[in-house]
Amino acid sequence: MADDDRSYGDPARPGAPSAEAWTALLRALLCWRGAEQMRADADEAVCRFAAGSFVTPAPALMQGIAYILCGDLEGGDESLEDAVSVGEVTGAPEDLAVGLCERSLVAMAHDQWDRAEVLSGRARAVLCRAGIEESFATPLICALRARAAIHRADVPAARRELLSAQHLRHLLTYALPYLAVQARIELARAHLALAGPAGARTLIREVDDLLRRRPGLGTLIGEARALRAQLSKLRGPNALGTSALTAAELRRRRAARPGQCLSGRPVRERGVARYGTGGAGMPARRGMPCGGCSSLEGTVERGIKITRLRFNDGRFLGLLKQRADLNAPPVDRNDEKTGLAGAEELSDLL
Repeated sequence: MADDDRSYGDPARPGAPSAEAWTALLRALLCWRGAEQMRADADEAVCRFAAGSFVTPAPALMQGIAYILCGDLEGGDESLEDAVSVGEVTGAPEDLAVGLCERSLVAMAHDQWDRAEVLSGRARAVLCRAGIEESFATPLICALRARAAIHRADVPAARRELLSAQHLRHLLTYALPYLAVQARIELARAHLALAGPAGARTLIREVDDLLRRRPGLGTLIGEARALRAQLSKLRGPNALGTSALTAAELRRRRAARPGQCLSGRPVRERGVARYGTGGAGMPARRGMPCGGCSSLEGTVERGIKITRLRFNDGRFLGLLKQRADLNAPPVDRNDEKTGLAGAEELSDLL
């Protein structure tokens, strides 16, 4: 195995991480054995990427999230600060946005609402500057902005954020379970604060579905339990509040608008840009129609074949390393089809 791993090395880039480094990062991304194992995998990824002098924010980002899930807010914030610093230098907008959101969550936990709002605002600005209209990071950004707006008694702004999050919530599945659950928990809290128990119940049902698939999400289990207990004391929907569409309703809405992305613009007008550089060592698409992916989710989707790969086939590592290489040519379409069989299938395969 060691000899085969060495075959992945790029002669032009002798410091590139090994297959083991990428595999550790993927395991951390998927969190398929729970928060404690995610922390161990992220720690391994950080060490292996550092040993190769390979700069990308994803390992530190995963480490920070894992520490938070394990209840270590201070340690998590330190890792997230490193991830944000690297993301600002390397140009990984979605990873940078997620890192800022996670730091905003830590600030809220410490009752630092002004700081939390600044951090979530920076996350939104990062995506806007990058021209990313639809991202898996957007629901969490909207949730945090909604909660900050509620804290300063700006109810109209909070409702606008909840509406924005509703249209993109489907992008967060159990392929990235921690982000999917975090976003829904924060959205549920915002709905409850706006006297919208019906919307909160919809979100908690989705959280329960996610936790059935990925049960070991650390502190998020207790947060979901507390919200469930709070909802059990309430009876019936409140017309003054806001509601959330179910996942099935969101799917029907998207199916009713063929040929359009969520922004309402025809897909043919959006086009697909050349692969750029982002986090997690993966090619990122700019201007993808709805259903496209990049950054963290792109890493998962392109890793679909990881358990089927023989270690004498360098195609998978070639795809992974494309995104980290500023001068890399576009990915070959045949190889791309091989790698894009779906993030959720990978979660089950591993």
